[in-house]
Amino acid sequence: MVVDRWRTQIETLSPASGSFRASPPSLIKFKAVCKRFLTGLLFPGENGGFIDPDYFDEFIFKPVKQAAGLSEFRFHDLRHFFASMLIAQGESPKDVSDQLGHSSIQITFDTYGHLFPQAKAEAAKKLENRMLAEREKPTVSKLLAKAALEEADEEKLKFVN
Repeated sequence: MVVDRWRTQIETLSPASGSFRASPPSLIKFKAVCKRFLTGLLFPGENGGFIDPDYFDEFIFKPVKQAAGLSEFRFHDLRHFFASMLIAQGESPKDVSDQLGHSSIQITFDTYGHLFPQAKAEAAKKLENRMLAEREKPTVSKLLAKAALEEADEEKLKFVN
């Protein structure tokens, strides 16, 4: 299954639980090519399972950061950066939640809700536009008023002639 909006493929994380995550095609292809990724993990531990986060930070991520000349930040900060960029691009909270793999949208709002201020302004603008559009639609009272004005205009013309 392909999700056009993200141009990603849906991967099953756990057949038992039925959980899914969207991954970019390049990552899926990379994982398929590398025999090392039989577990589906991008950074598997020596036994093929999860890698110890402290080990990863100290011996994998830290040397990469230093070699790249990057300032101090945690690997997990990249996840927050990714979420912030999605929000700044105007992605919907549901799309952000799906990309982050949150079990509910409430988790996304609890963590990143402060980054969605434009959502309030957009909602208010949509409501205002809808109300103005509804005002322009003909209603019974407007139709009756218009008919009365037209009738009065016709009476004036008769009186003048």
